[in-house]
Amino acid sequence: MIEISERITSQEIQECLYAGEYGDGLLFKHFNKDKFLFNNLAGEWMVWNGNTWEFDIMNRAYAAMEDVVEGLMGEDSKLFERVQAALKANDKEKARGLSKVQDRIHKRIFLLRTNKGRANALKMARQSHNPMAIKGNELDRDPWSFKCPLTSNSQTSHLMDCPMPNSGWTFIRRGRLTQIPAQHKKQQIILERLVEEFEPDREYAEREVNQILVEFHDDVAALRRGLVGHGLMERTAGIYRRVVSAPDP
Repeated sequence: MIEISERITSQEIQECLYAGEYGDGLLFKHFNKDKFLFNNLAGEWMVWNGNTWEFDIMNRAYAAMEDVVEGLMGEDSKLFERVQAALKANDKEKARGLSKVQDRIHKRIFLLRTNKGRANALKMARQSHNPMAIKGNELDRDPWSFKCPLTSNSQTSHLMDCPMPNSGWTFIRRGRLTQIPAQHKKQQIILERLVEEFEPDREYAEREVNQILVEFHDDVAALRRGLVGHGLMERTAGIYRRVVSAPDP
């Protein structure tokens, strides 16, 4: 099994190159970690938009295969320099061996710029070890709709490792609030996440606040009142500011 480190090496790229479509899938996972997931229930790719997962109707996953191509092109440039160094040292055998790897890279790049090549690589990415995939029912069952500030290396850490039992997160479905919880504690949890959408030390007109909040629930007035009432934002003459808590001594 091929293991790819956080900072991919030339050896790892070449191992993926010789692993065929499986290697293409591994490279796609490396260059696009936390950006895409395949929803097995829906049979479609999903893309992270910064707040939640949405169906990839623009086929961004296919377009993102170009990230793999760029990685291979970078390796090709390194190999070219090594070939030139080998020729300069009159090591023709080494130069021929490196040139063969270059030829393989060129063929792989050509393949990955075809619909069939991209489709096969994406299939490997969702079916290989640690796949970029979920069953699909997690979207409505688990409280994950907002990305959690975790440091796990798992591609789905922000989906499954967000332990918030008995919290307001059960009111979230596919990135939007199904309702605004009445319980103060649950409101606080939701609003503390929403206020992160606003930059500290910046003033917002009410219209701007509404434009941000409507992405999460249509009752923007209730959310505005909640943010102010919970002390997360302050309002003066129609201008809103995020309240920044002083650091603990």
